[in-house]
Amino acid sequence: MATAFSFSAPRFTEEQKEKEDAALGEQEKAQIENDLYGKAADDVMHPEETEFFLSGKLDEFQQELDAIEYKPAYDEAMEKVPELVKKESPAINLLRCEHYDAKLAAARMVAYWKFRKQFFGEDNAFLPMEARGAMKDDIEFLKEGTAFQLAGTDSRGRPIVVYESFRTKVSHLQNKGQTYRALFFAMHKIAMSSKTAQLDGMVIVCNCKNYDIRTFDRKWAKVNMAFIVDGAPCKISADHIIAADGPTLQNIFIPSSC
Repeated sequence: MATAFSFSAPRFTEEQKEKEDAALGEQEKAQIENDLYGKAADDVMHPEETEFFLSGKLDEFQQELDAIEYKPAYDEAMEKVPELVKKESPAINLLRCEHYDAKLAAARMVAYWKFRKQFFGEDNAFLPMEARGAMKDDIEFLKEGTAFQLAGTDSRGRPIVVYESFRTKVSHLQNKGQTYRALFFAMHKIAMSSKTAQLDGMVIVCNCKNYDIRTFDRKWAKVNMAFIVDGAPCKISADHIIAADGPTLQNIFIPSSC
């Protein structure tokens, strides 16, 4: 049976791992650990947001945004609901998300509105990001209890979001739009309510107990990942997975007779 997973790809051996570790400098090892566990390096400090600093960065941001020629969803939003653009995708939030890199922040602004229009459509994309606004067609879906649950903050103040994979049902994939919008809605609300999330990202805990492999969809995963990486108003600084108790992919896809 053909699957999306490869069980014959070359394995990364312990010997190769040891050689790679030996070739890394201490700074590189520290960076890998920071990336893996979502920790900030001791020497990483956020600049003070003085009026002078912000004014300069906002000017840079606008220049970079103006330099992007093709941004149809953003341009449409500015034409139809300019005040909503300022309120729900403020430049300062995206600058914080990109460590005050104006060029990256401008690209994220364009991507944010691209995905917002893609997920919500012409009718709802330019409504306020509220349950009775942009999410008005998905209220019953939200009432079911989405897979994303806010679980407080960690010691650094970053929001902790628990993704409970068992809440995703096979039937949900018949209308992927609802799951896209639920993810967008959750990340938008978290970013808008937490300066720490804008600066340092959020922590995701994936609870994969009782995971139903039938709910895995490559296209759904690809689109979600593209949004998270390029267009979400805050980043994921760490992703922890709680392993499932069920059968492994090998058990599912490879007959026991092999």
